[in-house]
Order: sequence, then C-alpha cells, then structure tokens
Amino acid sequence: MSQYKKVVDVISRPPDQRTDFELAAILPYVRKKAHLFVNTRPGETQVVMMVMVVVVLMVLMMMTMMMMMMMMMMMMMMLMMIEGWWFGGDKDDTVDGGRVLVVS
Repeated sequence: MSQYKKVVDVISRPPDQRTDFELAAILPYVRKKAHLFVNTRPGETQVVMMVMVVVVLMVLMMMTMMMMMMMMMMMMMMLMMIEGWWFGGDKDDTVDGGRVLVVS
C-alpha cells in the first residue's frame, strides 16, 4: 500500500517540487491503475466527446422529426376524416376510386 501512498504524495505536490526521478519511479503504478489516462493521446477524449455529442444530437433530431411526422400524419388524418375523403363519405358521386363523375 505504501507505493500508492507515494504515488499520491508525488502527484499532489505542485509540479515545480517534483523531480523527474520521482515521476519515473511512480510511472509503472500509475500506468497500471490509470492506463486509460496515461495511454490515450490528448485528442482522443475530445474525439469521443464529439462523437457522443453528434450521436445525441442525431437522436434528438430523429425524435423531433418523428414527432413532426406523427403530428403531420395526425393532422392529415383529421382533415381526411373531416372532409370525408378517406373514411367513407358520399360514394354516390364518385367513380373508380375517387374521381368525381360529372353528370351533365
């Protein structure tokens, strides 16, 4: 347990009070415990965050688009129902599926 105590001690000191030898001595323990932070290049976390943000935005866009489509469909259905085109209505004045038969 003393090695981790040493690691914490070295890390918690301000940078100008640590020597390279101390850092080199604690590096194996740090890498074992926190290999993600030591081994990733500086840009990788930003890339991951950007990808996450893009995915979240795309999902939100899809949700909003779906909602808009649903609303449009509902409005259209309501219009159709009101005007009686879609669900019944007067079948007498129509020929072959919907063209109005003009009786002269």
